[in-house]
Amino acid sequence: MGASATDIITYIGVPLAVLGIMPILYTCVKVLITLEKIKHELRRHGSTATAAARSNLMSGIVEIELPRYSLQPLERGDPEYWKQNEVHAAAMAKGGSWMVLNWDKLLVGYKLYRLQYSDELRFEQAEVDFGEMLGFLLDRGAVPDAEGFRVLRALGIRTPSGTGLLLSPDKGQVVLKVTPPDHSEGSLSFALEWSPAWNTRNSHSLPPSWTRLVVPETDSDAASGQSHTSQTGASESEGKISEAPALVQNEKQASKGIQSKALHLHVGPSGLLHTYEEQLDGTTGKSVELHHLGSDATSTSLWFACAVTATIGHDQRQFWNYSVPIPVIHLANEKSIPCGVMVLLDVIDEKDTPAWATPFNPLAIHEERHQKFVQRTRRIAAEAKMPTAMAAAARASREEEERWDFHNSAQAELRARKEREAKRTAEALVSARLSTKVVADANVKWLQKHLPDDTLTLQKAVEMVLYRMIAEESTASAVADMLDRWKTWTESGGMNLAHLEYVRERQRVFAYASCVLALVGDRLDTTSGMAEDLRECMKALKKVRLG
Repeated sequence: MGASATDIITYIGVPLAVLGIMPILYTCVKVLITLEKIKHELRRHGSTATAAARSNLMSGIVEIELPRYSLQPLERGDPEYWKQNEVHAAAMAKGGSWMVLNWDKLLVGYKLYRLQYSDELRFEQAEVDFGEMLGFLLDRGAVPDAEGFRVLRALGIRTPSGTGLLLSPDKGQVVLKVTPPDHSEGSLSFALEWSPAWNTRNSHSLPPSWTRLVVPETDSDAASGQSHTSQTGASESEGKISEAPALVQNEKQASKGIQSKALHLHVGPSGLLHTYEEQLDGTTGKSVELHHLGSDATSTSLWFACAVTATIGHDQRQFWNYSVPIPVIHLANEKSIPCGVMVLLDVIDEKDTPAWATPFNPLAIHEERHQKFVQRTRRIAAEAKMPTAMAAAARASREEEERWDFHNSAQAELRARKEREAKRTAEALVSARLSTKVVADANVKWLQKHLPDDTLTLQKAVEMVLYRMIAEESTASAVADMLDRWKTWTESGGMNLAHLEYVRERQRVFAYASCVLALVGDRLDTTSGMAEDLRECMKALKKVRLG
């Protein structure tokens, strides 16, 4: 008996129908699983309150609306400012690298995504001000990458992906790097990485572009300078800057009434902006008015900012918004002080320098004196053989001649000595020039001999000068004037006699000025220009994407 229609439907049609709806069932199950995975991922990142996810069971598509944020750093006093979002750090999602740190978020909209798989989930990039982002990350301890900012300044939005801009505090890993644009054509995209091991700073740490200057406990140099001045008398005019200007008194108060043990300095693009006393708990205290070092002052503020950058800013934290002018760095690396001048100043022994002076041969003087001695002996012997009256007359004539000869010889010897000194000075001014580092090292040894502190170093000397420039306007003017003249004679071809006399009268100021230039030349170079590159990048880039 043949199969009936019912049997065909039962044994063939029903299985075929079931097989026909299996793809639909599979799609529905897959969509539900994908939706659950996406919701789970959103819950891990705390985004369920702002993100909306829904599914279409028939099409197999999951639709999700992700929030778009505009970011700002939190207030520096907020405890969350210094903390890391451990949840996001443990569950890094694509496009959500900004979530590893805490931000002040502003919801600016939503973006709809259609996904088939959970691994396609990518959080929306956030918009942030480039300068504020850099300031925040630098404050957290990141270190600028000079090469990265050089490339960014040169190429702008065409900067290759993977270019690092900020490094970890140990400079071992990249903190901030350029990434491919994610629907953000026309603006740069960045990715952020942060490790809990890098959380070494807190609210007591000074912000970027700030530094700490320790106030010297005592100022024995000033005391010795005052003693030297009292011994030499007060014959010098009041308007003349002495070798040891009115530096800082033994008390730390000095002329600015500074009472704290340290100062907090804020350096901006044009120089020193603010100065504050440090309180006992290490926080910033009251302001110290320094009009003579303000950014709108003369060259005094320039030299002070250069010294701070090379001395304190270099060791503690480089000033990312201030760059030492290239001419100053060139000056610091220039050989501008003749070795003969250092010998005349009694700073370097002549045997330690290349030959530069014409040797003085005293043989001719000795021969002349010997001839005069022989002639005198002969005349005295001849007088002994003369009659008494004739001998007395000869003796009187000889003694008269000797008196005039002694006078003429003394005058001639004085003229010859002056000529030799003038010739030696002229030869010293054209002698081989020494580097600023060699000059400064020699001056540090000279200062050690003239100061009770025999442990003085180049770093310590410049730190002392920085505090004195803050505390006393006369010291700031003296050091700045010396450096200005140094720059003048270097640019004009070398020192002349007037420059040498100026240095002789202010040798201690010259010694300190050489220490400042030596540190600038030793610790800064003209090739990096990182601070200048960073500032130019901040001017060119306003809003960027962080994902």
